[in-house]
Amino acid sequence: MALIDLFPDYSNVYSGSGFGWIIVGLIILIGSVGSVIPQIILIIKKRSSYGLSMFSTVLTNFGQFSIVTNVVALHSEQFAGLPHSGSIFIAIPRLLTFINNFFFCAIYMVIVFMLIVFSPKRYISVNEAPLSWAKIVSQYWLVIVYPIIAIIIFSLFCLVGTQHGFYDDSVHNIGKTMGTVSSLLVFIQYLPQMITTYKLKDSGSLSMTMLIIQAPGGIVNTLFLAIGQKENFTTWISFLLASIQQFILLGMCVFYNCQKSSQNSMTEELLSTSDIYT
Repeated sequence: MALIDLFPDYSNVYSGSGFGWIIVGLIILIGSVGSVIPQIILIIKKRSSYGLSMFSTVLTNFGQFSIVTNVVALHSEQFAGLPHSGSIFIAIPRLLTFINNFFFCAIYMVIVFMLIVFSPKRYISVNEAPLSWAKIVSQYWLVIVYPIIAIIIFSLFCLVGTQHGFYDDSVHNIGKTMGTVSSLLVFIQYLPQMITTYKLKDSGSLSMTMLIIQAPGGIVNTLFLAIGQKENFTTWISFLLASIQQFILLGMCVFYNCQKSSQNSMTEELLSTSDIYT
């Protein structure tokens, strides 16, 4: 008996995705990963995370992790069927949902840990002493606790899967629960960032390029998941809700930046006028 015969044959799950939707999925993958790059570059360039809400950043990434868990739990057969697929390229169309969300979650996690590396202050003193470990824990406890919670959830998923089988309803229930958690987090994950932006009246180190890509991209991703991949609503509803809030946050940033630009122009005019009379 060959080793491959020990695995159940789920190769039939890889049919059904149209070529057009595959192209859309690949574009979403490139757009999702690419949308985070400007935010990373902006933080490094300014050497500050000023204007970024720790709560919004961590909750957003935890929501992405929840969706990855949701996809894996609801589609375990797609991973189990890989040995019988014959070629990884046959499986890619159905695995696009996982691939897109996994890489998006992974690269966004870089921003989460950059919150510790780069100070939230607008201006950094050259002589400023580095933070002690106690100070780091007190200020960035959510960043530290988040990976621990993620490991516990993943361990629970593996434990339930090995005990009852990864195709059991108990595993599917974990997936649906994580999808629901992600949807609930969407209602609060952008609120701290909106409050931070409102208080500062400035976008700070928050990348508008990222929002410009992600907001409409969320609508496209929702259509891809709901129509193209025929995913469970617990998988795609969070993307729709997040997209709506990203449009709101983008509008706030545009308004405050325009307001700031107008105030700067008025200041320059006043200075130039005063120079004429002196």
